Amino acid sequence: MNNETDSVIRSRCGLDCTACEYRAPCSCGGCIETSGHPFHGECPVAVCCQEKGYLHCGQCPDIPCAQLKSYSCDDEEHGDNPPGARIAQCRRWCHAAYADTLHDKILALRMERQYLTRRCTKEDYDALYRDLQPGQNYYWHGFGYPPELTHRVDFDDREYNKSRQESRTLIKLRLDHGGLGWVLSDDLPLFYALYRKPLTNPNRMQVELLDLITREGPMTIQQIKEETGYLVKQITPALHRLQEAFAVYEDQYDGAWDRGWYAFEEMFPGIADHPMSRHDALKVMLPRFARRLGAFTCAMARSYYALPEKEIRAAMAALTADGIFCEVGEDGVMLSEDYTYILTHDLPAVHTVYALHRSDFLVKTFANELKVHFGPQLDALPYDHDPLQYILIDGEFAAVSVGHYRYGPYEIHDIVCDDPARARKNDVITAVTKENGAKPMRFDGQFVNP
Repeated sequence: MNNETDSVIRSRCGLDCTACEYRAPCSCGGCIETSGHPFHGECPVAVCCQEKGYLHCGQCPDIPCAQLKSYSCDDEEHGDNPPGARIAQCRRWCHAAYADTLHDKILALRMERQYLTRRCTKEDYDALYRDLQPGQNYYWHGFGYPPELTHRVDFDDREYNKSRQESRTLIKLRLDHGGLGWVLSDDLPLFYALYRKPLTNPNRMQVELLDLITREGPMTIQQIKEETGYLVKQITPALHRLQEAFAVYEDQYDGAWDRGWYAFEEMFPGIADHPMSRHDALKVMLPRFARRLGAFTCAMARSYYALPEKEIRAAMAALTADGIFCEVGEDGVMLSEDYTYILTHDLPAVHTVYALHRSDFLVKTFANELKVHFGPQLDALPYDHDPLQYILIDGEFAAVSVGHYRYGPYEIHDIVCDDPARARKNDVITAVTKENGAKPMRFDGQFVNP
């Protein structure tokens, strides 16, 4: 009997039968030893598994089928505690058996779903943008610029998103961690639930400005200054706090600095009347997140969404209990349908190099990890610098370009590398040069020929 059979403990469905009270008295060897006929008679789950030629149900692309789910989740008397335990066990066995290839397959799926192995067309773009929300514009560009999904499209998505800004299909939000993002107007209820920071004890200026905008809006900051006598440096933080509370809306659809401010309820009536909970909103957002990453951990979701870890974990656990997610590794999850897909399909190896700006979806998803990983190397550099772009090699970050931001080509002082980047020196220099319009001065501390 091989190692995987030993770990299954004579069970096709994932049930741990070692503590069964009938095992010894009935001389029951379990469903594998008895060819699907344990002490109580024929087990349809075991027979089905055997007839398909599988060692256990985790190898079946249909997991969890209706029959297994019924045994595991719906049988109040004989079902699992917690429900779905044997399904999760089957997946753990399968994960252990395919551990050597699973990592590469997840990377291949991630790159495919990110459209970094092929370019996204206009027909597929809306779904991609929806899943990667809140959208960001290119790092260091003014926020009036349209958001873009760099390297992923075969058309000018900046122009496309500019038109969506102008039609108010894309809405600018200030999130409660201080970040900005462009979201689809249809998804405003989700982001209202995720990021609204209630203003429970507004100060006098906040009350005054909200009342003024509600009565007279839209108003620009200059108009508010003329009406109230407040200074711009007083008005701006008050508006930003009202913006975090979803009490006002900043109507920015181009690069103009003095744009109109509206009462949020006037622009988007009814959203506050029947708000969903943050938990329910996360149960919508996290499957989208998983779809574009293949698999993710709580730390990755926390890095991207900047929401409380406890609430992210609770939503991940609920989605796992519902069978939408399955566990991968110690802290990871992925869509159950995707897990089955990568086990039953061959995915092409990834061979690409990209220089990704700091607002890119993948960079923000791994931002905390990148800071820890490259921080000591960057701190040791003998000159002043900023991290400019992170270098994605075959689906994993392995280098960072450093220098200074400029309006025009950036000053690229060096490319700080891990071993995979050193082995792809020419590809990395080409990617960085293409992204910046200028060649780096150094690579891994060594000067580069101009």
